[in-house]
Amino acid sequence: MSSETHRKAGLASVPEALRHAGLPNVHLKIGEGIVTHGNVLISTVLGSCISVSFYHARSGLAGIFHAMLPSSREGTYDGKTPCKFVDSAIGTIYQQFQRRGLANRELELKLFGGAFSMGVGASPDVQQLVNVGARNVEVARKVLHELGLSIQRENVGGDRGRKLVFNTRTGDVWMKMLGKAEQQVLLSEERVYVPVAEGRACSLNRKEPS
Repeated sequence: MSSETHRKAGLASVPEALRHAGLPNVHLKIGEGIVTHGNVLISTVLGSCISVSFYHARSGLAGIFHAMLPSSREGTYDGKTPCKFVDSAIGTIYQQFQRRGLANRELELKLFGGAFSMGVGASPDVQQLVNVGARNVEVARKVLHELGLSIQRENVGGDRGRKLVFNTRTGDVWMKMLGKAEQQVLLSEERVYVPVAEGRACSLNRKEPS
């Protein structure tokens, strides 16, 4: 596939309003995270997984992760993939903001995902056991609260997936519920300025967009 064809394919997956923004499109996979000052579109698709976006408007620092499981303490954490787990993903991304001396009150956070995709129609006991999405959301809220961080906006739960596109140049997060007609909802009331590129906090197996 040519670079131009690849570019057009990437543009087709983002909202109409962003297709002519001239920004590189990065797809965030499960267990990945990024912290950046760069102007990029970061897209990801969530089922029971969750993402938390972090912004610091004054410094222009932004971060996001895609976590699959609630806790790194459940015996499967190898120490190499912190963004696979909600608790360690939050801690790893937050550390990048904290070490720059950024105040908690200046951080803007949004929480997405946590759909219940298995066990629909089962007994409440079975649903509680298999509802990983709800546990992911519960752990995210608990860890953020313990760190003294407030969630400005969230869209969680339900039984359908979500497609997110995070525009780090403006701070907007666009969300589309999967399975619905083409309808994108802009989840942004604040003005966030996120200008140019930093390091990444978690595994992101690609080069930093230029």
